Amino acid sequence: MIGGTIFLLVLLMLLTVYLIEYHSQRNVASALEDDEEIVDGQGSELENSNQEPVDSDDIEEERITAPETEISGDKPEKDEIQDEERKDELSQGQEKNPPINNNSEPTRDKKVYLTFDDGPGEATKDILQLLDRYNIKATFFMLEPMMRANPEITKEIVKRGHQVGLHGVTHNKDKFYRSAVSSLQEMLVAQETLKNITGIHTNLVRVPYGSHPLLSEQAAHNMEEAGLKIWDWNVDSEDWKYPNGKFVQNTIQQIETFDRDEPIIVLLHDRLTTYKHLEKLILYFIENGFEMDVLQEEMEPVRFYD
Repeated sequence: MIGGTIFLLVLLMLLTVYLIEYHSQRNVASALEDDEEIVDGQGSELENSNQEPVDSDDIEEERITAPETEISGDKPEKDEIQDEERKDELSQGQEKNPPINNNSEPTRDKKVYLTFDDGPGEATKDILQLLDRYNIKATFFMLEPMMRANPEITKEIVKRGHQVGLHGVTHNKDKFYRSAVSSLQEMLVAQETLKNITGIHTNLVRVPYGSHPLLSEQAAHNMEEAGLKIWDWNVDSEDWKYPNGKFVQNTIQQIETFDRDEPIIVLLHDRLTTYKHLEKLILYFIENGFEMDVLQEEMEPVRFYD
């Protein structure tokens, strides 16, 4: 009897221990299953986020730029607008505060007048082509016999937009300056010949060898009374003296030391030796910013006897 009771108590105790252990294991298993679900859920979210990464900066950029793109594809960027505003401010500042010129010396007009005497002749066509190549105009003081001998070239000078003037008939000192009226008579003959050939009337004249000292005061007065404008020069190339081309440097030296308050009038001659070296002189003027122009009747003449 006592032994049976003890057996039942032992059995009951074993059953109790078993039940306690069984419930403990179930709680641990349940806890492990919950942890696995949490980990798996987080892993899925991380995988989804890794498949389509999103940069917060990109989102902000889309919010800023998308409306502008939809409105106008040509709308300037913000930086470009600011650059333009800065340029406008600088431009306005320059207008309000122009640069100060500290140079008190007057700036001479960089214009030069090329003049050719004694033509037209065999070199004239070449000279005209060279002048055309550089879009330059010049003044031709022509002799009456040369105009009659070369009427087509005379017309071509006018046709190409150059200025025409008169250089007399004889180019002979003893004849041209024979009396107070002989110089005027020669110019009037040349004036009529030019008018007959080209239809042009000109009052621009240059007397042979220059007005001083050969042209008398009375002869100059007679010519001026007839409406003629006597032109001399203030830069003598001496191309007749230096057919080898030295006249180019001679002319440049005079130009670089020129300090008169009057137009720069360069004396050249309508001859082949001048043409052969003329381009070097033209290039000097172009490279140094000189404009080459023609004489006009309304200009104040440059004369030796003034």
